[in-house]
Amino acid sequence: MKRLSYYFIVIIFLASSLYASVVIKIDNGVKLKKALKNRVETYWKARAKKDFETSYKFELPYLNYIHSEDWYEIFFQNASKFSKIELKKIKSCNKSICIIGLLLRYRFNPDNFIFLYDKWIKVDGIWYHKYDDNPLPNFNQ
Repeated sequence: MKRLSYYFIVIIFLASSLYASVVIKIDNGVKLKKALKNRVETYWKARAKKDFETSYKFELPYLNYIHSEDWYEIFFQNASKFSKIELKKIKSCNKSICIIGLLLRYRFNPDNFIFLYDKWIKVDGIWYHKYDDNPLPNFNQ
C-alpha cells in the first residue's frame, strides 16, 4: 500500500510540473499601454502552454486568412515550452507597431533562454501578434 501511495504522489507531482503556470515578468522601466500589455501576456501564456486555439486568435488577421488553425498548430507544435517570459525592453513603439524584446526561459532548463524581438501591430484598435511564417532565415533583424 505504501508503494502504491508513493507512485500516486510521484505521478501527481510529474503531472503538475507539466502543467505548471507560466510566469510573465516585465522589467522595471518597460512601459507598455495596458491593452498591449494584456494582449502580450495572454498570448505568451497561451503559447507557452501550447494552447494554440487561444494564441491563433491573437495573430494578425491576414496570417489567419492565409493559414488555417490546423496549419498554425502544426507550425508551432515543436516549439519549446517556456516557464518564464520576461519583457526586457521596447525596441520601438508607436501608435500602430510595437517591437518588444522578450527573454523566454525553457521550462525544463531555466538557465537557458531565447531572446527575440516580438512584433505587435494594431489593426482597428486591437493589437495582434506578427509571426514569421517564412521557412527561410531572416538575416535582417
